[in-house]
Order: sequence, then C-alpha cells, then structure tokens
Amino acid sequence: MKKVIRIDLNGLFIEEVLIEENAEILKDCIEVLCPEGFYKPKWDGEKWIEGLTQSEIDTLKNTVEKPTQEEILRSNLLKDNVAFKLQLAQQQKINANLLTQIAKLGGTQ
Repeated sequence: MKKVIRIDLNGLFIEEVLIEENAEILKDCIEVLCPEGFYKPKWDGEKWIEGLTQSEIDTLKNTVEKPTQEEILRSNLLKDNVAFKLQLAQQQKINANLLTQIAKLGGTQ
C-alpha cells in the first residue's frame, strides 16, 4: 500500500488515500505527500503551497473560540471546588485554634 493525496479541481487538499502499490493513480490524486504546517494546503502543479492569504491566516490566528457550555460548566465546577477547599482549610485552622485554646484552659469536662 502507498499513500497518495486527493486534490480538488483547484489543487486544494481533500484527503490522504491508500492505494495498492502497483495501482494506477487516479486523476484527482498526486504522489507528492503534503508537508505539515499548512492551514489550507494547495498543490500548484509542482509543489505544495499555502491556499490561504496571509490576511486569512491572521484572522484564523486571532479568532478566539467561545467555550462550549460543557467547558464553562467544568470551569465553574473547578472554581467552586477550589473555593470549598479553601473554606475547609480555613475552618480546619479555626477548629485547631479552638482545640488548642480549650486544651490551654484545662480541657473539656
């Protein structure tokens, strides 16, 4: 088996395809594997190039994805958990101080 790349009529990457080693390569496939690092790989007939303009790439890089409802809930649960742990630690410290004061006064009856 060997890997080829299926491209559309504009040379844009569609998918990697596995074919038999001696199989004929389809018209919409090329043998030159696409290197990593392209946002929208495009075959120009000789080499792989970036299919997006620099402006489109900058827009993608600056786009902030909104968190999903699940991510928001998970974040809120983690914050609540930390707050409860802090409250518990503070209460344990208060309890320890009270027990120390009781011990200094002669203990419990």
